[in-house]
Amino acid sequence: NEPKSLGGNVVNQVQNYLKATEFNMKQCEPKRLVPPNHIYEVNATGLEKNYYYNLLDWSQKDVVAIGFHTDLVMSKYQTMNFESVFSTEELNVNQQESEFNENLITSLKWMNNGIVIALGLNDGQIALFDAVRQVPIRVLLGHQKRVTSLAWNNFVISSGGYDNMIFNKDIREKGYITS
Repeated sequence: NEPKSLGGNVVNQVQNYLKATEFNMKQCEPKRLVPPNHIYEVNATGLEKNYYYNLLDWSQKDVVAIGFHTDLVMSKYQTMNFESVFSTEELNVNQQESEFNENLITSLKWMNNGIVIALGLNDGQIALFDAVRQVPIRVLLGHQKRVTSLAWNNFVISSGGYDNMIFNKDIREKGYITS
């Protein structure tokens, strides 16, 4: 039961196939342009050092959003010029006498349309922000502690909190909690 050796004819066929494939791959057009300097460093001195925070998200419109302490900063990927567009200190909805002195951003997530971004805050609020007009849209309440995760499904936002609760909210309805 010795292994059979490949005949010279088969080896030549395989080599010819590989050469043809390599030639064809060189002729393919790239599907997207990768900039020559594709590694960017951002000085993140205001970034909270907490493993459980989700402070960065990338929209379908190539906008990168980062939560720095209480500020939302954004940039188009092509330019990587970050600018602060919103501060959660402007929200006055749920100012409680509690351990939360500031509305720290603890999570953020772009809606599928790339226009609306949800900001989960340290005090349990979720702020919806219109990135095109650069104005807050609405504040959703429900969590008693920080919002740790956010996910979108069309107009329904799901949020998980440090209070061990998960909420689904349809942002088109007046009531806050869907399920």
